[in-house]
Amino acid sequence: MGRELDHGHMVWIWDGRSAYATDALSLTVFADGIMSFRWKNQRRNLRTCRRPCFLNLWTLGESGNRMLLKIDILNEDGTGTGQLVTHDIMRLWIVSGLPRRPSPSSPKAAAFRR
Repeated sequence: MGRELDHGHMVWIWDGRSAYATDALSLTVFADGIMSFRWKNQRRNLRTCRRPCFLNLWTLGESGNRMLLKIDILNEDGTGTGQLVTHDIMRLWIVSGLPRRPSPSSPKAAAFRR
């Protein structure tokens, strides 16, 4: 809470690469660009964040795109929902202040196979 008070406008970007690579974080395409996820042994302090939270997934599956997952809901059991955002869109949003939008098309389930 102290960091959020000190920094005002901010976002949290958490490193989710190892969780995704080891199957501790599993993603499922839900509907309308919304992702359903299950994160085993997630960091509990993530649920205390009041500012927008993103998981950096780096390169997602076979797509080769550098992606982040914007966490919308994170439940105590590690399940939740979110939206995929490309690194390029995130950079534009941070630098220019343009509204952040989810990826224009939902990835297919095959994109998440390792």
